[in-house]
Amino acid sequence: MIRYLFIAALFISNFSYANSIASECSKISSDKERLSCYDEIFKEVDQVIPNSAEEKIAVAKTAEKKTEINEPKVNKKISKNDDNFGLSYQQIKKAQKIEDSEAIRSRIIRVTKQVSRKITFRLENGQVWKSESALGANKAAQFKKGTDVELVKSRMGGYSMVNAKTNSRIKIKRVK
Repeated sequence: MIRYLFIAALFISNFSYANSIASECSKISSDKERLSCYDEIFKEVDQVIPNSAEEKIAVAKTAEKKTEINEPKVNKKISKNDDNFGLSYQQIKKAQKIEDSEAIRSRIIRVTKQVSRKITFRLENGQVWKSESALGANKAAQFKKGTDVELVKSRMGGYSMVNAKTNSRIKIKRVK
């Protein structure tokens, strides 16, 4: 029981000490001095806590000098890609006026259905594409032999095949 009281007394004394220092800092009128006082409260334990506002300012100034000396040298070369960091493809495209082929138009010359209900499409231009997911009968019927299609980039990556007449869309990936 005495152990618990001793531990509780240690915690309470630390909180009350920190609270008394914080109340002293709140009495300082200058913003810079008050901020440096609060900064000193949260410094490492091995540093000595100054009593007066002048000592607090002096400690803060020496700490600033130490950080200026110890700052790592940063390579200030900015590559071309750094300017675009975090921008979406559309934002980069708009800023740099990237000309990107928006779509490929072709015709389906062969359709192969698999057991997994995924479908492989061979196009007139020699490319082979495969549906990413299983297609239902209604969706598969819209992409049959002789259908004019458009292959477009999807917003979230990947590609979609769009039926030119019905505007129906499926997710695809290129095989060949």
